[in-house]
Amino acid sequence: MTQKITITVGILCIILLSQTAAFAKSSSLPKFYVAPNGNDNWSGTLPAPNAKGNDGPLRVPIHSYKPTGGPRGLCRAYVYRSRDDEKTWDEPIAINDPAKLNFANETILFDFGEGKWLAAVRMGKLHFHVSTDDAKTWQYRGPVTKDYQVGGHFLRLRDGRLLLAYGNRIGEDKGVEVIKSDDEGETWSEPIRLLDFQDDGGYPGSVQLLDGQVVTVYYARKIEGHDRHHMGVVIWNPDKSLP
Repeated sequence: MTQKITITVGILCIILLSQTAAFAKSSSLPKFYVAPNGNDNWSGTLPAPNAKGNDGPLRVPIHSYKPTGGPRGLCRAYVYRSRDDEKTWDEPIAINDPAKLNFANETILFDFGEGKWLAAVRMGKLHFHVSTDDAKTWQYRGPVTKDYQVGGHFLRLRDGRLLLAYGNRIGEDKGVEVIKSDDEGETWSEPIRLLDFQDDGGYPGSVQLLDGQVVTVYYARKIEGHDRHHMGVVIWNPDKSLP
């Protein structure tokens, strides 16, 4: 059973009016922004996501597609690692075994530290894979969500709880939901509903503010009172909302 909570919702609408050749050239390289105090004050840009070189190797989940002549083809999820801030990359390491999980695609990672990693791989639903050797090999643990509950994001709260937010696209009861784990991802709670959406939506991402509240952004085709594609914001209190 999904519990619904009271939250604050805002909508961010981005309208692309035009793009000149000069704009395209100036924005060809990514820019990394940082908010060191956890609120709305952005200090500016960083030359790289780990410019000081003190945050360990950078890891990125990707997925591949290989046509097989069938209706879907073969997809595998991988982890890429860079030790020099994206200048060079190691050979990709496969996460899923196609014999157990075919058509794996959108994947999210969480680093527990000390070599333990958790991956949630999309294949109809979110499936967990675990690594205990610093993402070198992976073991399948099974599904964590139902069909059409995908597009996830992990967040570690300051009190140690681990959250997994995702988009629930089941039938007419669609929305963004969150589950939590108190034991490092071994077991998970029943979901709570952050917001409802219609048609298509999900892909949430969350951060925790200094006051303990969580800001979750999401994508939706339509919500009550706003009938167009948009990016929305939900602000909620995990201490009051989570079971």
